[in-house]
Amino acid sequence: MAPQICSSRRRNTDRNTVSFAYRSSQCALALGIALGALPTITSAIAAAPAIVPTPAPGAAAPPAQATPAPAAPDWEKYATAKADSIVVYKSARLLQLRRHGQVIRSYHVALGRQPIGQKMEEGDGKTPEGSYIIDRRNGDSEYHLALHVSYPGESDLQRAAARHVSAGGAIMIHGEPNVLNDEGKKRLFKDWTAGCIALNNRDIDEVWRLVDDGVSVDIYP
Repeated sequence: MAPQICSSRRRNTDRNTVSFAYRSSQCALALGIALGALPTITSAIAAAPAIVPTPAPGAAAPPAQATPAPAAPDWEKYATAKADSIVVYKSARLLQLRRHGQVIRSYHVALGRQPIGQKMEEGDGKTPEGSYIIDRRNGDSEYHLALHVSYPGESDLQRAAARHVSAGGAIMIHGEPNVLNDEGKKRLFKDWTAGCIALNNRDIDEVWRLVDDGVSVDIYP
């Protein structure tokens, strides 16, 4: 009987070995299939739209994400650059603000009541001709706003001294009189100053803003 028992046990062991090997090969096959499909599954997950949970009825909605405020505009880009020179053409009644030689603003002006010719002395009612600078300003002027022109220059003083007269002074680029009656308003349409260069108040406001002290002033006939 013993040989029969051993033979039976050996047959059972062989069957178990074959069954284990079969199951192992099946598992290996399934794992291989799964690993081969992994890139496709990963790509599908990445491409799938995000699922946003829907709040239950009556539940408070999540706070909305704040939208960042737009950047403040760079107003310097749109501002008119300041002038580096003033040019006046007396015969054309024209004042120009220039920057690097380019005209950035032009204005109509009124001159002294005797507009033709060089200023020779104090009280002659003429507007000077020559090269000067803006050397100071007066925000409390009787003529709205006033930029002081550096007249008399050296040549003006020499010319006046040769004639034994005062060269005068107080030449301004200014606005309208602060106190103005009807007759005064009519005079604004012609040359009405004592030798200064006058603009309307709106224009002198702009010139005041665009011109710094030290800017050159060239006045031509």
